[in-house]
Amino acid sequence: MVLRNRSQHNAVPKRGADFPQLDAIIGEQLSSVEFVQDYVQFHFDGPYIIALTWPTVEIGGEKLTFGTPRYRDALCERIAHKVLRANLIENESVTIEFDDGATIRISLAVKDRVGPEAVLYRAGSKESDPILEF
Repeated sequence: MVLRNRSQHNAVPKRGADFPQLDAIIGEQLSSVEFVQDYVQFHFDGPYIIALTWPTVEIGGEKLTFGTPRYRDALCERIAHKVLRANLIENESVTIEFDDGATIRISLAVKDRVGPEAVLYRAGSKESDPILEF
């Protein structure tokens, strides 16, 4: 997998199963969830993730997917919860684990994509901070 820096169009090499730039959201609270036609945005008081494939939400053994009852509520209920872990597994998923035990998982599998990338990620809040695509 090659991660592209959208701001500068430079390739960013993958660095193992845990991608260090995702560390920017660890310890941060989810401050907003925004549904925009065919994707969803997650804001973390600066950093943000745009999921271009619909994520799943896992809460207490229940797995909720786009279109199922309580799906949108489950995503929004993560607001104000802190991120404990955030991982990127090549060609598999971005996983965000919260302090209440819930997990949001965004598939990176080619079969689940609706375009060339599944996730856009910005680790900071400045315009000059790069946007990574994967």
